[in-house]
Amino acid sequence: MSSARFVARTATWFRRRSRWILLILTAFFISYLLIVQRQSFAYLTNPSIPSEWMQGGQKDGAIDHPKLHDIYENVIARAGKQEKSASTRPAAQGKLRVFVLPFTHVDPGWLSTFDEYSKDTKTILDNMHLFMMKNPKMRFMWAEFVFFERWWKEQTEEVKKDVRELVSSGRLELASGSWVMTDEANAYFPVSVDNIVEGHQFIQKEFGRLPTVVWSNDPFGYSNSVPYLFTQAGMNRTVINRIHHGIKGHLQSQRAIPFKWKQYFGDSSMLTQVLPYTHYDILNSCGPNAGSCCQFDFRRITKWSCPGPRPVPITPHNVKEKSKLLIDSLRQMASMYEAPVMLMMHGDDFRFDNEEEWPQQHDNFLPLFDEINKGDQVEINFGTFSDYFNELEKWYRTEKIEPPSVTGDFFPYMCALGDYWTGYYTTRPFYKKQSRQTHHLIRTADLLSAEAGLTGTYEKLTKARRILALFQHHDAITGTSKIHVMKDYSKQLFDAGNIAKSVIEESIRKMEKTDEKTKMIEYSVKVDETIEKEMLNVQKDIPVHISIYNSLPYVRHSVVSLLVSTEKCSVVDSDGNEVEAQIEPTLIHEKWRSEGVILSFRVTLPPLSSRVYVLHHSDSPSKTTIVRIFKVSSISSPTVTLTNGHLTTTHYAGSGMMKSAKSSIVGDVSLELGVTQLTGSNGGAYIMRTHGVARNVSMTSVLFVSGSIQSSAYSLSTTVQHWTTVRDLPDQVHVSMRVDLRAEHNTEMVWSVVSEGDDSYSFYTDSVGLQMLRRKSYSTLQTPANYYPMPTAAILEDGKKRITVVADVEHGVMETGKMGMEIMIDRMLNQDDGKGLGQGEDSYPTDLLPVQMYFTLVIEKRNGAANTTHHTYNSVAGTLALQEILYPTVPLVTTKVSSSHFPQKSFPCDLQLLTTRLISPTKMMITLFRNGIDCTIDSTVSCSDSKITDAIRSLVNRLGGKSSITRTLLNGIEVLQEYSSIDELDETIVPPPQNRANGQEHKK
Repeated sequence: MSSARFVARTATWFRRRSRWILLILTAFFISYLLIVQRQSFAYLTNPSIPSEWMQGGQKDGAIDHPKLHDIYENVIARAGKQEKSASTRPAAQGKLRVFVLPFTHVDPGWLSTFDEYSKDTKTILDNMHLFMMKNPKMRFMWAEFVFFERWWKEQTEEVKKDVRELVSSGRLELASGSWVMTDEANAYFPVSVDNIVEGHQFIQKEFGRLPTVVWSNDPFGYSNSVPYLFTQAGMNRTVINRIHHGIKGHLQSQRAIPFKWKQYFGDSSMLTQVLPYTHYDILNSCGPNAGSCCQFDFRRITKWSCPGPRPVPITPHNVKEKSKLLIDSLRQMASMYEAPVMLMMHGDDFRFDNEEEWPQQHDNFLPLFDEINKGDQVEINFGTFSDYFNELEKWYRTEKIEPPSVTGDFFPYMCALGDYWTGYYTTRPFYKKQSRQTHHLIRTADLLSAEAGLTGTYEKLTKARRILALFQHHDAITGTSKIHVMKDYSKQLFDAGNIAKSVIEESIRKMEKTDEKTKMIEYSVKVDETIEKEMLNVQKDIPVHISIYNSLPYVRHSVVSLLVSTEKCSVVDSDGNEVEAQIEPTLIHEKWRSEGVILSFRVTLPPLSSRVYVLHHSDSPSKTTIVRIFKVSSISSPTVTLTNGHLTTTHYAGSGMMKSAKSSIVGDVSLELGVTQLTGSNGGAYIMRTHGVARNVSMTSVLFVSGSIQSSAYSLSTTVQHWTTVRDLPDQVHVSMRVDLRAEHNTEMVWSVVSEGDDSYSFYTDSVGLQMLRRKSYSTLQTPANYYPMPTAAILEDGKKRITVVADVEHGVMETGKMGMEIMIDRMLNQDDGKGLGQGEDSYPTDLLPVQMYFTLVIEKRNGAANTTHHTYNSVAGTLALQEILYPTVPLVTTKVSSSHFPQKSFPCDLQLLTTRLISPTKMMITLFRNGIDCTIDSTVSCSDSKITDAIRSLVNRLGGKSSITRTLLNGIEVLQEYSSIDELDETIVPPPQNRANGQEHKK
């Protein structure tokens, strides 16, 4: 169907409980099927896509528009099998215009913790202030605002005034503006949005301006969705670095850098500069010879060495010689570019931390600049990103040339040494899961505190949100820091989760007018554990009231499972009706728990609201049944079937693993699940080296549980507990795994999902949850080169069916052929992989913890020919399954007999509520996302047409009353359009336009 697109809304002053709040309804990601029914709005229509684009190369004059998927296939996977074509673009001619930008790259955690590194960044920023105030020709850039904010709040007003002057004059460039330089493989886009909003709000408040250029030099590959988020915050320029070394060489050979980075949808683009050589350090800054460039790293006059001659101070006696060397290097670098405008980055990790370096670099470059600028070959000086892009865009306009354009993402990443950095998609899954849980809790706390009108939560939730943003750093969520650093991140995430938990409980208590007895019953008790269920003591004549909160903006049908003290239990809803429930034993860490049982029952929850259920002790409950348990020894058949009325699954009796499924819509589907361990792996935190031996995990215990609410197959081993469950939900299989590799050595564990399909099947993985990109495995490449990020979902589909796998934690995934995929679920590596962590016990990723992870498989019928496009979207059922698994219901024990939430009209079920959050003590932002939907799927789930305005009006009313509305950009800052009343906003979500797939038109 459609693309995602932002249309932001801001609601102004309204009154609630005698206080004034500014409500900002910002950042509607919506598709182009949004129809605006007033002339003051622009229509968002389906952009015309030339057929050549779908073939992999649109011609815009002489400009190719390649898909990165095709470049990877044709240049990397088929290396040596295709003739290399010469670039149709000439090399840069005439006088070069070069901007030298001093910088420092500061990781908020890697070899040291964020707090430890903050001492270094304080020194760098102190030096920056002192030196730049005295040297007006110096330029500098800063991008990590998690450090900058910590330094800034300790400065005097005089220092702040000086720095504001540096920024306003353009001498100090504030780049990106996000809280941290995010990883782009593992992130989930709502957290990425918060990462941008948090930084931009800070910069706007302190400097009255916003960044215009994104600097992302160190993530290990790049998503095309993260740049899209920045474009929706008003930014359309970026500088990146770590792309596949072969693709970088190919783009350079075609003089296709800089390029316009376009989306598969819509019309947004990002003018993108890729750093020229293997790294972002000074040795790779000025030309192809590291020894030559090293001579211009003047810090090395007194520290470190060079691969060639050491740098010396520039004097009248050597300035001509050194100028010629730099000009020659720049000329060689210019041969890779079409435009004679060049950016020369001058820095490295934690540079300019010594007071001596500032004059060393500045004072030695100035005479070089003066000497070079006397000639007619190069004009050079210190400059910023903005200086560079302004000059570059001016050249394109003057020459009436459009830069090349590409579409797609830059995964996987291969460095110059030939190593594929694809292990970090999975490394240390416990911390990845902890991050997802923290996001869920913070989002829930934001929603509830906004509705409750709590005062005093802004500082608490800002702290929690900034901790979560910190973990998006490209050495945190990736699992690629030292052990003591990962533990520090984990402790902070645990603290953030507890902050959110306290706000959730406080909000419910205020709305339901209850006391301290109202509390959450599913949360992390210890920093090294995922969420545990608190046992509810159900006693005679003492009913237990459970308030179950739905954080989704539409009606939700779920199964809730609680840990209770007795099987003699009945469940009654808020209307006094007993509901159907089932009892089953509790499996904890490979053993059946001696105390407590699991009580499961269906719930129907209104949008953004709670419903209270009451648990009663009952000797003979009429609607609570105890499950039947079958051991393998009691089963004579080689297979066992489980059914829920909509779906029947067949399992191997010996292993409990699923063999096939039969859907009421799709029919019989071959669908085998399996768990495999790879021993002898010798990769590390960053990279995969799968040279080991693969073996299926031997299950030591297999049980089948049959119940009225849900039925499960339990497959247990020493390293993994695997539950396969079918519930009374259409065409879905739920899988839960508890993985524990602590006793293993150099072992990787994969989970396989294999079906059968025609030869034209397609495989997709998501890009930070925003869109699905086509992937493919190549027999010419080794396994690590065929792995891709799977932040939330993967799809297998042919012309008849689609199998969607959604997950609550990020993984690496690979297509395996025969319509199958393998998902890497955990890795125990006992050595360093040579990518910077170093040697020693603190450096090896051996600090694994048992982790609970969940998957949902959605099986659907597909109408039409096989999809051959480069991207797709989830179906409605896939979208809902993903929201269900990422944002589970929140049960609380309470003394209230009914819910006290304000009524909320349902949003369309493909519209995702990212958050309602405070962006200051008096301003609130609501962020919505309209998921693109693939309408070629014959699903049992559908979304009815509905007005966004009705749902927004309902939401605003429950937050306090009448409001006016203002459209803003994603960051909630730049105003696009104002309305005096919410009633002026008249927008309708209508049925999607015709969805094109292989020339076929399909209607929803």
